[in-house]
Amino acid sequence: MSGSDTERHAMLSAQNLPKTSKFEEALYSLGDEWEMIEHVHLGHFTNLYVFLSVYGVHVVFPQTVYGVVDHYRYRLVINNENISKLAESILKSTVNLKRMLNCPVIPIMLHRQLIDAEEARDGFYDSKHPRQWDFIGVKLLTWESFGPHLKATKQPVLTQEELKVVRQKLKNLF
Repeated sequence: MSGSDTERHAMLSAQNLPKTSKFEEALYSLGDEWEMIEHVHLGHFTNLYVFLSVYGVHVVFPQTVYGVVDHYRYRLVINNENISKLAESILKSTVNLKRMLNCPVIPIMLHRQLIDAEEARDGFYDSKHPRQWDFIGVKLLTWESFGPHLKATKQPVLTQEELKVVRQKLKNLF
């Protein structure tokens, strides 16, 4: 069989990729408990989203690469492209933000679509498989898994007073 896993896998064909409206739907369906700050610049990363609530600070790094995800302890490959250094850079920038805010910050690489390497090799797509992975402390999510991931975060890490302080620090930074 010729071609990459991405070329061979039907779920990654253009007609099966989620539409932009799916991403917007995920962003705006989170309810009042999440506050979104758009067009954030962090280090050399631009046009990021910050989601803030008593459940923490989540920084979303939108990604253009999509395809088959294969990760190991110290290597992250999507569509045969090693993006480990990118993930390391994202982690470093959020560690710096964590120091400034004095609270946990969760980095999220948000992809249009990801398929597990085993699914691609087997030619079987399991729609019940959660579309999320962890790599060196960075979460990899798809547009479809992003909203459910945030909604499932139910362990408060900030008090309302701490949330106000973090919100003010973020406004001063951005």
